[in-house]
Amino acid sequence: MLARNGLAETVGVIFFFAGELPDPGELHARVAERWGDQARLRLVLDPPPNGYRRLYQHHRWAVAPGFDPADHVLPVAEAGEPHAPEHAGNPMENLSTLLTPHVSRPMPASLPPWRLLPVRGVPDDGFALVLLSHHSLLDGSSLLTLLRLLLDGTPKPAGGTPAPAAPICTPQQPMHWACLARALRAELPRGSALPDTLEGHAHPEVAFAALEHDNVRAACGLADGRGATLNELLIALTTGALRSVYGLPRPVGRRQVPPVQATVPIDLRTRETAHHLGNIVSSVRIPLPLQAPTPHARLTACRQLLAKVPRGTAHQDLIRLGDAVNRLGPWVVEALAKRGYSPAYAAVNTTALKWRHPQAHLGDRPLVRVAALPPLHQPGTLNFHAVASGHTVTLTVVSHTRQGTAHTLADAVSCELTQMARSV
Repeated sequence: MLARNGLAETVGVIFFFAGELPDPGELHARVAERWGDQARLRLVLDPPPNGYRRLYQHHRWAVAPGFDPADHVLPVAEAGEPHAPEHAGNPMENLSTLLTPHVSRPMPASLPPWRLLPVRGVPDDGFALVLLSHHSLLDGSSLLTLLRLLLDGTPKPAGGTPAPAAPICTPQQPMHWACLARALRAELPRGSALPDTLEGHAHPEVAFAALEHDNVRAACGLADGRGATLNELLIALTTGALRSVYGLPRPVGRRQVPPVQATVPIDLRTRETAHHLGNIVSSVRIPLPLQAPTPHARLTACRQLLAKVPRGTAHQDLIRLGDAVNRLGPWVVEALAKRGYSPAYAAVNTTALKWRHPQAHLGDRPLVRVAALPPLHQPGTLNFHAVASGHTVTLTVVSHTRQGTAHTLADAVSCELTQMARSV
């Protein structure tokens, strides 16, 4: 479905370092040494031929004999100027201009769809490495696993190098129809599109914000009982930011307004397969509690919604259903992809990741911060991604709406976090 939705589907992670950028030869040698035996990085996405055969033939993965680091390590880029003078105080903002085109255009089809982009001119006179990939090849956890292999000072995966993605379920497992029915009832209804995000005004945009670590800790501690997770907190902050920027959904006549829906990825890896590479995620939709009046109320509501997310067998059943749909033909997949990526179905996507090795370094160059680059979805949609690393938390907003929206929402998330932390 990721190859049939008409989007670039480029995702990435951004690692910020202090010190001087390594020369290209050093990077090429390190990539060849640390990633040369990764079978996943040799896969090429082979599209079906044009014409009538496109109706019944799927994209396929072809295995290349190897890869040349010179083809995948891009020339050094200079971080661009901020979009507008008012964002000049944000030290990461000069990356927005540089990275926005990468989420907007697909990678060339002739090579395995991943690239490593070295960047000069990032905060504190350091540099960044941006690992980019087609989402069907690698998900966020896979990108972090690859960077763990590339860097020094990180524990390597137990049992050797990461294996190619293994099947998530097998046909011999029983179909849990009750779980499947509940999951489908939650997934099929339409939601509300965000106001003032008309397709005619859609403008791809990336914005970054450094969230205060102390505020994040305080806000997570606001939850009753065990502390809130970064995932729960991000959904609550996103809800508050959308409420402050767009207001509450406006009813049309006497009809009840459906809620704005957000998709939240669910990693299907187990403890034993945590190091596997691929796109090994499912997702669920949740209605954002925009009606909740306070930051605390929104956090509580989001935690309750996520507590109801089906686990285990329900996700296995959805994967089987997807496999069955896939067998019906690409035209069915394309129709479902158009619906599943429309803003009326899910206007928002949120993802939270943790990098657990802040002591990592590239030679003698220490790691400073980690950020993500979520994919650009259909016009009228928004994508929020937060990455925690050591004492830093970095937010990325990818917007396909009116120009300036990504920066406005990134600022709104920071304000919502400050308000939430103050209420502790």
